[in-house]
Amino acid sequence: MLEVDGLTVRFDGVEALRELSITVPTGARVGVLGPNGSGKTTLFNAISGLAGIAAGTIRLDGMTISKLAPHRIAAAGVARTFQSVRLFQRLSALDNALPSVGAASSHEARENALAALDTVGLGERRDTLAGDLSFYEQRQLEIARAIAQRPRLLLADEPTAGLSPAESDHVIALLGRAFGAETAILLIEHKIAAVEALCPRALLLIEGHVAADMPTREMMSDRDLASVYFGSRLTP
Repeated sequence: MLEVDGLTVRFDGVEALRELSITVPTGARVGVLGPNGSGKTTLFNAISGLAGIAAGTIRLDGMTISKLAPHRIAAAGVARTFQSVRLFQRLSALDNALPSVGAASSHEARENALAALDTVGLGERRDTLAGDLSFYEQRQLEIARAIAQRPRLLLADEPTAGLSPAESDHVIALLGRAFGAETAILLIEHKIAAVEALCPRALLLIEGHVAADMPTREMMSDRDLASVYFGSRLTP
């Protein structure tokens, strides 16, 4: 279970997140929606240790991870994908998928990575350099790396960005089947169909705080909330 309590993040005195609190049960799939600048990626950065926290506490399965270094947060069970693909372009798909944390031995890490590549459909491409993969395959490889880590929490930041509609559908379906009931998923997406397909619940962030937390379908059927998601202000 992820518990975020009173989270505040500031940049140059500006509050990107202010006193934000959410709870994500084990195995839940939750969409994170909001216009540009609402604090979605900042929330992911704070959870994964890439943004400093001014106030508040973040716990994963009861363990406080708020002040840990990113590699220790990853070791605690948090995996991450990025809006812009971040791979080692001159390393093989297998080397990219090898988990740097969570495996008891190099043999276990290799087996986890090979299984993850098979899961996403890249098993036969394991020796191909990441830079020689198509953009879609690179997206798949990022997911494989997360699978190999066997996380308790996956932070998926726009995993369908730059993909065709068919490729987007495949990626969302992959996220739905590749992670079991022990893994919670937080999904940032601008493609509302992707959120609806994966996440029964959604959070709406506005100016650094949670403006709504409700079933995804109900949120998108509410004209005021939907208008906020598509870039307008929340109607009083």
